[in-house]
Amino acid sequence: MSQRKQRSNNSSEITLDAAERVAKNLGPGKVSLDSVAKEAGLTKGGVLYNFPSKTALIEGMLSRLIRTTSGLHAQSLEEAQGHPKAALIANLKVAQGINDISPQIPMAILTGVAQKPDLLKPLREVLTERYQLMAAENADNPEAEIMWLAAEGMQLLELLGIQPFTQERKEEIFAYLLEKGQAQ
Repeated sequence: MSQRKQRSNNSSEITLDAAERVAKNLGPGKVSLDSVAKEAGLTKGGVLYNFPSKTALIEGMLSRLIRTTSGLHAQSLEEAQGHPKAALIANLKVAQGINDISPQIPMAILTGVAQKPDLLKPLREVLTERYQLMAAENADNPEAEIMWLAAEGMQLLELLGIQPFTQERKEEIFAYLLEKGQAQ
């Protein structure tokens, strides 16, 4: 990889990290090119080099979210290979592990919704694809869908900052869901 390309990748990651911090600390509506540049310690031109608009920046946040969760999903599918409920198990593990990847990931989602709901289309498509994969292996089994909804609901509570469960209780709930999913 050329030095210039590597620098660009580094500065885009620094910029995305800064955007997530701004969203988390100040709120999703405060994500702007100026606030992100200040948080990242870059000039506005440095931010614009990688993300030519605020929309592109938010798309970058969501794209990174999709890449990150897709990697976790693929790894979980591989680990569960051969299990009749591999897609369910992978979906549960993604929901369980999303905050372990980055606690700012929910901010990418909130920022997208707050700024421009249409930006969530790629995320919606990925979730639909994962759901369809799970539904194909769980035909006529609403219990699998309920388990997936429970896991996604836990993440929604986290996303909105209204999670009533302690970390210990969340871990117990996810352990229960994974145990039930693997026993199916």
